[in-house]
Amino acid sequence: AHRQPSALSASSSSSPDVVVISPPGGIGEIASIEAARLGGSVKWFVVSAPSAISPNGPPSASASAANDNNIALTAETLAAIEKAGGSMELAGATFDTLLASSDDNDDNDNSALSAMSAWCANPKSLICTYDGAMEEKRRVDRTKTTEQREAGTVDEEEMIRSGIRLAAREAAGANMNTICVLAAGEEMNVGGE
Repeated sequence: AHRQPSALSASSSSSPDVVVISPPGGIGEIASIEAARLGGSVKWFVVSAPSAISPNGPPSASASAANDNNIALTAETLAAIEKAGGSMELAGATFDTLLASSDDNDDNDNSALSAMSAWCANPKSLICTYDGAMEEKRRVDRTKTTEQREAGTVDEEEMIRSGIRLAAREAAGANMNTICVLAAGEEMNVGGE
C-alpha cells in the first residue's frame, strides 16, 4: 500500500526545492529535515518493504504494527522549519506497489508510481539514497515466521533499492539529465574508465 501525502509544516510548494527518495530513517530523513530547516521546500518520499504476510494472506497484527514507520518531529524542529520559511511533506509506498505492473495490458501507468510522480512535481533537485535499506529489511525479517525466513524468496534490500531507482527516474522526468544512486562504498565510473 502507499501512504497518503502528509504535510509536516504549514506551507508547501507545488514545485519543491528538494525531493528526497529513500528508505525510512537514515540519511534520507536527515537530508529532508535539514533542507527544510534551512528554509527549503522539501518532499520526502519513503520506499519501504511490505510487512511479512501470514500464511493466511493478510499481514499479522504484529506485522501491521511493525510496518507503521512513524516519523515524528520535535516541536523545536517544526518551529525551526517554520522560522526559516521551510516546509516538509511526506509520502511513501512499499516497493511492491512501485514495482507492480499495470493490472491491464494497455498503457496505463502504475498508480503508485504515477501518484508519486505527480506529487513530486518537477523538483529543482533530487536526493536519493539507499541508506536504511538493510535496516528496513531487518525490520521486516523480525515480522516473518521461521518458514518465511528460510524460504527467503524475496531480497527486500534489493527490492527497496529497485523501488528507489524506479522512483528516482520517475521523479526526475525529462528535467534532469543524470541520476546517480550509490550505496555506501560504491564508486561512480565517470568517463568510461
